Amino acid sequence: ALHLIRSRDDLERLLADLEASESKRPWVVIGAGFLGAEVATAFKIRGVASVVLEVAHAPLEGVVGAQAASWLRMLPEDFGVTLRTDEKVRDVEWRGKVLTVSLDSGEVVEAAGVVVCVGSQLDLTWLEGSGLELDGGVVVDEHLQASANVAALGDVARFAWPGPLGLEMLRVEHWEVAVFHAAQLARYWTQGVGPERVMVPYFWSDQYGKKIQMLGHPRPDDEVTLVHGDVASKQWLALYARDEIVTGLLALSSPRPLMLAKVVLDEVTSRDHALERAPWRV
Repeated sequence: ALHLIRSRDDLERLLADLEASESKRPWVVIGAGFLGAEVATAFKIRGVASVVLEVAHAPLEGVVGAQAASWLRMLPEDFGVTLRTDEKVRDVEWRGKVLTVSLDSGEVVEAAGVVVCVGSQLDLTWLEGSGLELDGGVVVDEHLQASANVAALGDVARFAWPGPLGLEMLRVEHWEVAVFHAAQLARYWTQGVGPERVMVPYFWSDQYGKKIQMLGHPRPDDEVTLVHGDVASKQWLALYARDEIVTGLLALSSPRPLMLAKVVLDEVTSRDHALERAPWRV
């Protein structure tokens, strides 16, 4: 009844445990990031009670920043999911026939099952001594080449991205980036040409009955401004800026305003110009 989700087999084992469980205790989800929120959402849709434990003060704080994370804080409760923040898990163990989660506070939570969603670590040890440059990923050039006849893309690739404030070395764990990289690499290997356009990183997550979408690659400490909608309605668009330059967009259940606003990331745009232009209002 202790689960990780890394593969289809992992998911099938979790579903089998859910079907077989007769416990009246809630399932415990450790981690309120993208995967944890999506697991808790799926539990709720199936009529399974869950408690989400998060070590940070608000969910997704390390991705979207403290301000935007506070705007997302109400989503689990409004959807009927219990979220407990500032909770550090000390241990998961069986006490007799009861699976328990021990917290740093000394509290022990009894669970029907536990799903651990605390992220992942890149394992590059198998590439040590390969001659490839390893620096928080496999370092690649502008054509995703790691060395002659060797390329890396997607989650493992560390690449130079021409962002609005200049070149940044990134490694992005979102499948849209992997798809873009695959097309870019295919063009280069078959035609010898580079990308047709500059990639704007993008991800989305469906959780608690809402859709979260982000464009660009803002940092959590970038300045964030709510530019469309309002927090209470749970439909809004926020703009991120650093050094007065737009670095990203974050939307909650507002896909059309987000896509209309993408033009402020297609070229270097000052925050003031973006606010004056306000393409999301069209």
